[in-house]
Amino acid sequence: MAAEPEPLLATDALRKEFGGLTATDDVSLTVSPGERRCLIGPNGAGKSTLLSLITGQLDPNAGSIRFAGEAIDGLSPHERIDRGLSVKFQVPSVYGEFSTRENLRLALQRRVSGEELEDAIVDSLSRFDLADEEYVEANALSHGQKQRLEIAMASALDPALLLLDEPVAGLSVEETQRIADLLIDLNESVGVALLVIEHDMKFVRALAERVTVLHQGSILIEGEMENVADDPAVRNVYLGEEV
Repeated sequence: MAAEPEPLLATDALRKEFGGLTATDDVSLTVSPGERRCLIGPNGAGKSTLLSLITGQLDPNAGSIRFAGEAIDGLSPHERIDRGLSVKFQVPSVYGEFSTRENLRLALQRRVSGEELEDAIVDSLSRFDLADEEYVEANALSHGQKQRLEIAMASALDPALLLLDEPVAGLSVEETQRIADLLIDLNESVGVALLVIEHDMKFVRALAERVTVLHQGSILIEGEMENVADDPAVRNVYLGEEV
């Protein structure tokens, strides 16, 4: 029997405390190469804290993180990006006075230059449905267009793992499905793994191959969405809401 591939991302007993509050409680999470994983749970479950620990925005009180087979504890956020770990946070942080094209150029020029840079810009505009907004200032883009632009910028460095914090918050049903389709295409075409925090369960069902549920800082259950949604403990956490 062939051995299972080494996880792309592995956290081991990751703990973060703020005063007397434990935000993440010994979280051990693995994400495989090319996997589409969603991280769900009620507000205050520790999802965004876990994301900040993985990206290096926060330092853990205990535990460790390995990425692509190597320990990344102590590395800065930029050093983690250089290793192949990219992130899109909940609030878009595009350069508002720059055009869509200029934003993409800034993101892509860390990886390519010359004619290759121009080709990469055109490819990103097409892939993320932003060709019509190529010369529009980012401040003038809709919320959905800004989200797509920032996802394009986060994926510009050709990461092995892309982390996204609520990428469809506040979007219409149509725009939400568009983001899901774009992420699935990105995953299947270039093989980037996805770890996505999201509250929109229809989006999660469309995107995720596996789901991890966080509750009070700990992993409650992991598995395929159908099995997770039917679990009594998960339904209890969501107080009877549809999952």
